[in-house]
This record gives sequence, C-alpha cells and structure tokens, in this order.
Amino acid sequence: MVPSQFFIPVGACKKAISYNYTKELRLDYYSLFKPLAFQMEPETAHNVMMATFRRMGAPMGALLGQTLNTQKYSLSIAGMTWPFPLGLAAGLDKNAEAVDFFSQLNFGAIEVGTVTPKPQEGNPKPRLFRLVAERSLRNQMGFNNLGGDEVLQNIKKSNRHGKILGVNLGKNKST
Repeated sequence: MVPSQFFIPVGACKKAISYNYTKELRLDYYSLFKPLAFQMEPETAHNVMMATFRRMGAPMGALLGQTLNTQKYSLSIAGMTWPFPLGLAAGLDKNAEAVDFFSQLNFGAIEVGTVTPKPQEGNPKPRLFRLVAERSLRNQMGFNNLGGDEVLQNIKKSNRHGKILGVNLGKNKST
C-alpha cells in the first residue's frame, strides 16, 4: 500500500499522455510513474512496482505491450526464435514473481534472478542508489532472493506466453 502523502502532480499527467504522428493515444508510463517513484527510496519504488506487476499480471502486461508490432524484428539464434531482439535482463524480477507480466511486454526474452541455491537477504540497506544526473541507478543489492527452490516454483506457476526464459545463477555469500 502506498502512503497517502504520495501523489502524481497534475502536470506530469498532461506530459505523460500524448498523441504521436499517427494520432494514436500513447501513454508515457515512465512520466506517470516517475513523480511517484522519486518520492520514495529507490528500493521501495522497485518493491511497489514489482508488487503491482505481480498482482496485475498478464492483463496489465498485455495492455502495456500492445504499443509495438515486433513481428518484423523476429530472429532465430541457436535454435531459439526471439520475437524481438531485446530482452529483459536479470535483476528486475529477481524471484520470477512477475513473469506473467513481463512476458506480455515487447521483450524477446526474459531473464530472472540472480538466483542463489539458498535464500539470502543480500547486502545491508541502503543498497540501491538513484544517480539523478546520470539518469541511472547504482545496484549494490548483493543477490537478495528467495532461493532456487522458491524461484523454480514461481517459474512453474508462470505463463511465459511463448517467451524465452533465462535464469541468472549466482552463489550464496556463505558458499
């Protein structure tokens, strides 16, 4: 639950909704989310969005993923067909909790993790830093994840919608 002191300024909504040259309604989701996200610590913003993606799942992903026809970009590599040459890298969905959501977006593949054999908490907080001038984040999370057994169960329950799924593996701090 997001505390009531968080809000999206009206100006941000005006900027976020626009028409492109083909007169199609286009939402710039980053412009809608950024004012809210920047009122939270970076890791909190990440956790709020991951919870949203997990709960909303495939229907929300399908709605957001309808913006680009990727068929003309399809390619085959090593016996695998990628519907789009860009994939989602590991680190965003560490525990494979939102595969249903991400598989509906315009990624050619999804990579979850980094997953360690045993669950671990990762580094002490704060461990995710917003670098505003560089428009980037610095990640020092330390492989916080639920562990291989739990992530495997999440993968088995997920619907990849035909997307390639990779799992980034790492070792525990204690091994």
